[in-house]
Amino acid sequence: MDVRMPVMGGIEATRLILSEFPETMAIGISAIADEGFRSGMLDAGGVDLLDKKDGSGQLPGMIARHVDRRGK
Repeated sequence: MDVRMPVMGGIEATRLILSEFPETMAIGISAIADEGFRSGMLDAGGVDLLDKKDGSGQLPGMIARHVDRRGK
């Protein structure tokens, strides 16, 4: 979920999606991965926040970690 989107921010979108589909796992992605965005994403029910510049290399491992945690 991109944190900054034109119509609705990713934090708000995550909150809405999880209210309807609580089993969904949302990982935020932002070019500005500061603590404010991270805490906002986590408060909305997201599981993590990834910096876009590191995204392609870290996303698969991040997904695997959170899927594994959910399975336990």
